[in-house]
Amino acid sequence: HRIVDLAGQVFGRLTVINYVERKNERTMWNCKCSCGNTCVVSGSSLTTGATKSCGCLNNEIRSKTAKERFGFVDGTSLVGISPNRALNKNNSSGYKGVHYDKSRSKWVAQITFQRKNHPLGRYDTLEEAIEARKKGEETYFASYRELKKK
Repeated sequence: HRIVDLAGQVFGRLTVINYVERKNERTMWNCKCSCGNTCVVSGSSLTTGATKSCGCLNNEIRSKTAKERFGFVDGTSLVGISPNRALNKNNSSGYKGVHYDKSRSKWVAQITFQRKNHPLGRYDTLEEAIEARKKGEETYFASYRELKKK
């Protein structure tokens, strides 16, 4: 097998450093990515454009699309904390973040912020639980709701 020397050539963000080995009928090359990482890539993946980076490009594309679609800031979805967001189908209290705990005969208020659940307490009445949830939204969401308005 004649190996075409790719050393020094640039494919996307990858610069080929040197030949590594022949593995499973493929010629493997050591590459340096423009982000600073190194990786081993097959020559065919480089020349066909199937591999353009060490993986940093995919991560950037994924994170950008998630931020654009869901408006993520510091791990918080601005869409998820919107006061206009519809209730889930299985919501029985009529208010987001409030449910009835049958085993304790109490109303429970909770809030999810930055992918963590924060309990806001257990209450005898639905009204108390709703009030606790509203205070929780002011505490956790206020600064992020201001961001969304901008």
